[in-house]
Amino acid sequence: MIDNKHIGKIILSVTALALAALLVFMLVFGQSTQAAASGISMAYENSLFSTDSIIDVDVSISESDWEDLLENAISEEYYSCDVTVNGTEYKNVGFRAKGNTSLSMVASSDSDRYSFKISFDEYVDGQNCDGLSKLVLNNNYSDATMMKEAICYDMFAFLGADASLYNYAKVSINGEYYGVYLALEPVEESFAMRNYGTRHRCQAAVICRRHRTELLTVTAKKMTIKAAIWVAQTSAWAPAAVPASTTPMTALTATKRFGKAACSILPTKTTAGS
Repeated sequence: MIDNKHIGKIILSVTALALAALLVFMLVFGQSTQAAASGISMAYENSLFSTDSIIDVDVSISESDWEDLLENAISEEYYSCDVTVNGTEYKNVGFRAKGNTSLSMVASSDSDRYSFKISFDEYVDGQNCDGLSKLVLNNNYSDATMMKEAICYDMFAFLGADASLYNYAKVSINGEYYGVYLALEPVEESFAMRNYGTRHRCQAAVICRRHRTELLTVTAKKMTIKAAIWVAQTSAWAPAAVPASTTPMTALTATKRFGKAACSILPTKTTAGS
């Protein structure tokens, strides 16, 4: 067995190597990545994620639905509620607990401070918050600094990667203050529209080229970035707009290259604007 006194050094070394691999990947290949369509400026970039001021989120949900949500948080089912964001109220909004390990850990504890996901268009088609259809509120579980995830997004932005926007949010539920959360732009329709100018119904969208797949595989495995690599498949990416080296991948090919954990879901092939 490895001596306890060496575990910290080993973890630090592995983390440093993983970050170095990511930096090399971004610096060498990042500039060669071309988006299939130009991104569109979204109002929420400044109204929610400017980071000049913290976001205020006030959730109003019936007591029965709130109790049911807490009792069945693991199911991650949406409940209807009203949400006020920075003074603007949105009616009949979807609200649920979210997460993986953090979700199960909170569920098994005496805490009810889950991470949450807000879906503005869950029940009202087309409803959004300054163009944002979904908003993630992460509880920063096991992070006393409440900064680790935010620093990662800053790093990706510095490297020019297409990363989610973030800000901090003060969250209240039925008048009870739940503390500060990390508010995120989820990698869904709004994210794709802002970065690529077209809609993708997928969990993440990255343009992958044949000569990059092997390094992406190594990076994904070493850093265990769950669901970090998705291959966007859409007819909106016409051959004229996409370099010949860009090769859409099937679910089988993607699974072989990136593993089942990272490719359990692939984007649905759609046309622009659908």
